[in-house]
Amino acid sequence: MNTQVLFQPLTVGDLTVPNRVLMTTIKLGYGTERGEVTDRHVAFYVRRAEGNAGLVTPEPLYILHNGRETPTQMGIYDDALIPGLRRLTDAVHGAGGLMMAHINHAGRVANPKLVPAAARIRSRVSIPVAVAGRIRTPDVAREALALGQADWIGLGAPSWPTPTG
Repeated sequence: MNTQVLFQPLTVGDLTVPNRVLMTTIKLGYGTERGEVTDRHVAFYVRRAEGNAGLVTPEPLYILHNGRETPTQMGIYDDALIPGLRRLTDAVHGAGGLMMAHINHAGRVANPKLVPAAARIRSRVSIPVAVAGRIRTPDVAREALALGQADWIGLGAPSWPTPTG
């Protein structure tokens, strides 16, 4: 099997990823209770970019407090978090990688220790997808703007559970 193709650039539209090694999300729990990026995040993701991950997708970024999965999950719900996301992005770029966000709201499966059932929301939010800054769903314009300020190349979201009732 020819593995050399893994280390060749990949172009999709006007975006070129340095290679075809793409890192998906890992829930690290290195953040603060406010969802801030920490030095541990920076060191972890820079190491992945140094190890030739051309596109790094860090842990899910929660968009509202009532949708956190872990107490120390990174967030994007507040503009005050943008400088930390910017610092993380700059560090990964400096190591040769690009960043893609995975936004998250846990909905009805939010951590019950963090979000009492009465505070959990159910939503008919469509799944947002963007490639190279072209947002496909206006519902996430605020998060996308924040990501743009942090110079991330796109965003995606998981298949959230469908609300019942």
